[in-house]
Amino acid sequence: MADQRRTIVPIVEGVGEVTALPKLLHALREPSVRRGVVGIAAPKNAHGRENIIKEGGLEKFLGYAQGTRGCCGIMVVIDANGDCPLTLARQLSSRAKKANLPAATAIVLAKRVYETWFLASWKTIAVGLGSSSGFDGDVEGAQGVKDWISQQMPVGQVYKETVDQARFSSLIDPELAASRSRSFRRLVAAFKWLLARSKARPGRGVVSPAPRTKLP
Repeated sequence: MADQRRTIVPIVEGVGEVTALPKLLHALREPSVRRGVVGIAAPKNAHGRENIIKEGGLEKFLGYAQGTRGCCGIMVVIDANGDCPLTLARQLSSRAKKANLPAATAIVLAKRVYETWFLASWKTIAVGLGSSSGFDGDVEGAQGVKDWISQQMPVGQVYKETVDQARFSSLIDPELAASRSRSFRRLVAAFKWLLARSKARPGRGVVSPAPRTKLP
């Protein structure tokens, strides 16, 4: 019998997220979601945020994701950088809706950068580094996040996305991160939304956030 396993297919902007995001999404699974019922596919790497945002870019990668065997949902995760997450999410969501795909599609923007989510759970990540350091400031207002993380690394080490992003993602406490980061709460909500719609055919062109609506 052919493999009928349903999968959520992420689209990411860089090589670090290719290994990091699946680890993070696995950590977000609720106990009621039996492992293996809905899988998480290897992310499609856009090799740069601009390759998703530019005209035709998002649409191309959505097509790649939809072509993955068993695709039942697509999650696009990119950094907001200096853009307003809500505005850009609506723009991308509108484009995804026009693509009219059979799989539900969720757009998620990390406020500023993916590493901002590490600050939201730095207490647990620091323990993994053998440190007691913490981050007490405004998580989503922080500047120079990657530089700050490098300063917290053991002597002689600096933060490298390709080495540390996946490891730190596995150390995030989802409840703690959600309590400190609105964009992380959006990630959690979007993942739950996709899981709920994986149980049935949602219809074509179903996206989150719906264009011109507020994010959860």
